[in-house]
Formats: sequence, structure tokens, C-alpha cells
Amino acid sequence: MAETYIPLRIEDDVMGLGGTLFCPSCGGNYLHHNHIDTYFRHKEDSAVGLAVTSESQFTTVENGQIGNPSPRRDGIRIKFWCENCDATPSMVIVQHKGSTYVGFEPEMSTVPYKPRYGKRN
Repeated sequence: MAETYIPLRIEDDVMGLGGTLFCPSCGGNYLHHNHIDTYFRHKEDSAVGLAVTSESQFTTVENGQIGNPSPRRDGIRIKFWCENCDATPSMVIVQHKGSTYVGFEPEMSTVPYKPRYGKRN
């Protein structure tokens, strides 16, 4: 794969909810997901397919694969914001040659995310 992703740091399941995901910037465990992009190709290597974006109360569906983290197949991007620092990391799930890969994208925004709901410390 062309891009190198930052490995996930996940703590073992301690509450019966699954493992805790840690911020790749500060190591804190208060990540909130706020935006999800899902890409479905019509067939392998196709430049066409569905791109579904969900954020807050809005969902959009478009044709195309611009922004798909997978160079050849389906892909998912989940954007987070961290309560402990100003990082806004994006986790990607990528299919490539029959395997599924997961990691954080290497570039993170330094612009603080301001949540629409709730309180940020």
C-alpha cells in the first residue's frame, strides 16, 4: 500500500464494551467519533460506486470514490476528536488484495474541533 498508517493502540476489554481506543497524538482514551465516510465500489478497481457520509444529523450519498482510503476496494474513514488534546485523528479501514487493514491516517488536523453537543474539557 502506498500510504503508511499509524498503528492503533487498543486496551483490552475491561467493561464488556470492547477495547478502548487511544489517541495517536497524546495517548488519551477520550476519543469521540463525529464523522464517518463509507465507500462502496461497484467492482474491484472501479472509479465509480457509492460514497456515504454521516455527520451529526446529516447523511449524504454520492456517486464516486474521491477520498476513498482504499486504492482498489471498499474503505471506511472515521473521524475523531480528542478531549485531552487538539488532535482530530481519522481511523481508516482499508481492503487490499483480500486483506483488511486498520490504522490512523498519518496527517491529523491541528485545528481544534468544537463539538456541537456536550462539554469538552
